[in-house]
This record gives sequence, C-alpha cells and structure tokens, in this order.
Amino acid sequence: MAIGNLAVEGAIAASLGGFVSAPDGALARRLLAGMLAGSAAGGDRRGALAAGLLVGGARFSHVGAPDRAVDLRADASALPLNDLARMLDVHELYYDPPSPAPWLDRAGFDDGTQALLSGFMKAAGESDWRDVFESLNLAHRYDAQRDLIDPLVPSRLRSLALSMAT
Repeated sequence: MAIGNLAVEGAIAASLGGFVSAPDGALARRLLAGMLAGSAAGGDRRGALAAGLLVGGARFSHVGAPDRAVDLRADASALPLNDLARMLDVHELYYDPPSPAPWLDRAGFDDGTQALLSGFMKAAGESDWRDVFESLNLAHRYDAQRDLIDPLVPSRLRSLALSMAT
C-alpha cells in the first residue's frame, strides 16, 4: 500500500501504481521509484515534508509480529525522497545478500572510486582490505582470496559517505 497525503493530481497515484506493479526489481526499489515519479508528477500540495518506506518480510519476529524487510523514514527533511534513497542504498549494502553479478577487481576502479575506497581505509585506520571490509561490517562483500569486491559496493559506499557527512 502506498499513501500520499493531499496529492495534487490523480495522475500521481497512477504513476506510483505503474512502478509498484512492475515485475522487475525489489519491491522497496519499485516503491521508491513510484514515490519519485509521484513527486515529479506534482506530489503533495504542501511540498515534500517527510517520506517513509515500509516493506513487510516473509517471516515473523521472535515475538510473533510480522518481520520488516525494510523500515526507513526521513522526517523533517528538505529533500526526504533523496534522503530515503540514500538510506535504502545503505540498507541494501548491509542487509541484502551479495550480488550474483560478476564481482569487480579493485585494481580496475576509476580514480574516484579508488579515492573513495582509500578514504574508507584511512577512516577505518586499517591497512588491509579484508580488515577494512570487516570494520565496515561488509566482510560478505569482499573476496579476500581473489581481491574482488561485490559490484554493489562502490555506488553504495558513495551513499554511505553522503549519509555520514550529513
């Protein structure tokens, strides 16, 4: 279910529905894409004040309540959907399983990505890549034997860096 308070036009709901019912992509990503489309179609007549994303999980918690696959909120924000997108990037980095796509050779990264990774290494106070990924709780995204990185890492680390800066 998606809710829009005081939406400007009926077209907003239609634009959201197209993304949610699309067959490709994780539900959280499709919902976010729909919210962005709804915002672009006119959004809330009061402007963007806050945004939230809640996706129920397939399991139940230890107390019998439905588990939550994604539960993110951006309150009192000038750009709540942008903040929500960054939070979802970071959430996926930590909680989604490693990518099935071919992993990347760190040596082949462009200068910007190398600088980003080196910045995380310096911030972590580490000199070994395995230790860096472990200190970031991302050991599941680094293959130390082959020195390969999950392809999700570079873009999501950019979002993590932005989240840490704000």
